Amino acid sequence: MKRIAIAQNTLKILEDGCYLSPEGKQVKIDRQLASCLAGTAYYEPDALSAIQEKVLSATPQFSNTEFMVRNETTLTGAERIGRSHKFAKIGVLNFASAKNPGGGFIRGSQAQEESLARSSALYKSLLKCPKYYEYHRSHKSLLYSDRLIYSPGCSVREDAKNAKIGKTREFHNSLKFIRDYFRLNLDEFTTL
Repeated sequence: MKRIAIAQNTLKILEDGCYLSPEGKQVKIDRQLASCLAGTAYYEPDALSAIQEKVLSATPQFSNTEFMVRNETTLTGAERIGRSHKFAKIGVLNFASAKNPGGGFIRGSQAQEESLARSSALYKSLLKCPKYYEYHRSHKSLLYSDRLIYSPGCSVREDAKNAKIGKTREFHNSLKFIRDYFRLNLDEFTTL
C-alpha cells in the first residue's frame, strides 16, 4: 500500500534527519526537528484554562474572525494561507487520536491526523507526550478531554505527494479549544 510506504519513508527521514532531493542534494532537517521536539509541550485542562482566561481577558489581535469552507487538505489550506503573506505564523489543528500517536498512519490508515503524520514530523513530536495518550487509554470514555499537545515549527513535506520534509507549521492536538484557538497568539503557549 502506498500510504504505508510513505509512512515508512517519513519515519526514515525523521530518524536520519535528512533526505536527498530529486536533484540528489542532501537536505538537512535535523535542526528544525530538534527545535520542534524541544518546544513540544503537553497541556492539561488547568493549564489550558489559564491560557484561555489570559487570552479572553486581553484585547483581541484581530477585529474579526473569518471562517471558510474549502474542499482542500489541511496542509494545502495552510500552504495557501502561507502564500498570502497575511500572517506571521500559521497554526494547523490536528483532530487527533486520543489513544494512538499519529492515529493509524503507520498501518496506512487515512484520516486527517494520518495524513498530517505521513506528511510531517508530527508523529515524532507526539511521541514526546506519552501522558496525553496514557490519560485517554486509562479512561474508557470515547469522549475527548481538554488536553492538548503543541508541536511548534513542525517540519512538513514540501510536496504532499512525495515524502520530503522541509517547510514548518505549528500543530495543535485538541478538539475543544477551536473557538479560543482562532483568537490565540501562538506565543502564549511558550510564555506560560
